[in-house]
Amino acid sequence: MGWCGILSLLGNVALADETAEVATMSPIIRDITEKHVECADEEAAYTLRLRLATHTASMGIYGSQLIPWHCFPVFFADIAGAVYPLRAFTPFDIIGHNYLSFIVVGSLVILSFTGWDRFIPKFGLPDKKRVRLRKI
Repeated sequence: MGWCGILSLLGNVALADETAEVATMSPIIRDITEKHVECADEEAAYTLRLRLATHTASMGIYGSQLIPWHCFPVFFADIAGAVYPLRAFTPFDIIGHNYLSFIVVGSLVILSFTGWDRFIPKFGLPDKKRVRLRKI
């Protein structure tokens, strides 16, 4: 799941648009998961699909706000410059104070790689008895 987050961030960097990232990377990640993961029951499959959709959408939307050439920071810097013309705003000014994006992206990646995501209610992956990698 952590690598899905990294793949989403790389898609965001390459595409510079969160809608394109969600529409492009999410189906790719879903296909990879469906081909390489098998679930013991439908509830585990639903939990995995829900977690994957939440993860890729969150990484797409919040990750996009951390990329300097992305449309969000550029748009917000231009709006801030128009409202307050005495200071020249840059996308780095917006990114540097976007604490929610840092918290969301950082916690999703760290919690997914460490396995601590299982302590968040309704967010953990199904246990190894119900979900496992397929042998190729």
